[in-house]
Amino acid sequence: MVELDQIKYNLSQYDTPMKDLKSALDFESKKKQIAELSMYMEDPNFWNDAEKSSKITKQLKNLQDTVKEYDALEQQFEDILTLIDMGNEENDPSMVEEVQAEFADFKDKFEVLHTATLLSDQFDELLDLCIKLCVKLIIVNMIMIIFVSIQCSVLPAGKEAPVLMAEIRNLFIAKQ
Repeated sequence: MVELDQIKYNLSQYDTPMKDLKSALDFESKKKQIAELSMYMEDPNFWNDAEKSSKITKQLKNLQDTVKEYDALEQQFEDILTLIDMGNEENDPSMVEEVQAEFADFKDKFEVLHTATLLSDQFDELLDLCIKLCVKLIIVNMIMIIFVSIQCSVLPAGKEAPVLMAEIRNLFIAKQ
């Protein structure tokens, strides 16, 4: 059936993006982390530190949710292919609507997971940048505190302490 063949073609366009998404999610690493954390949680002393155990439990749940969400998406992809094959074999026009609905649902779920993954990566990069900037500002402030604490006893001719500190801060930030 032409409609089902068109949907199959459109679905096939998601084959590479699905593989890319799996890679971006670092899927295999997440599965490995789940196994490691699960084994770690079996230790009888695991629950002795409530704060640490709570943090690890949340981490495990997040990993499991991500893996489960991708697995469900991958299964839906395969199920749609199966529905298309069944519809073509039976030459059943009523299957077209069901396949269209499943494909629309698949596309929505794919976009949500894909966008969340992209935003997560961008957030990680932004967080790294913020941390680096904060460290630089802390260093600049520490230098300024040192200057103030020693009362800037030796200053170049004609320079006042606040002017010198501002120049040092500007030089430090400009080199970064």
